[in-house]
Amino acid sequence: MTASFACDPAEMTRLKGRHDTLRGTVDEITVPSGAINWGFLVVTSGYSKLESDGNRRRRTMHDWCEHMSELIEQTSRDAQAADSHWASVIKKDRRTSL
Repeated sequence: MTASFACDPAEMTRLKGRHDTLRGTVDEITVPSGAINWGFLVVTSGYSKLESDGNRRRRTMHDWCEHMSELIEQTSRDAQAADSHWASVIKKDRRTSL
């Protein structure tokens, strides 16, 4: 039996940090306002759709990154709790005579 958790807390902390950095990068993405006069209605209309789609995708990525960071923390806590539980079960079982 190893002396460390199967789910390395330091590794999970680094992973969460990378996701938080990604979320910050996603939040910095901006699409120029559609209030630009392109001269042609079809181009202006198309750009308006592009702008709304880009903003929707950015919000989706932000939400995904935020949710993923929370799940990484939860996974780390759950893994540590499970490791502690199984370590106590195995230790208790080792004391039981066959």
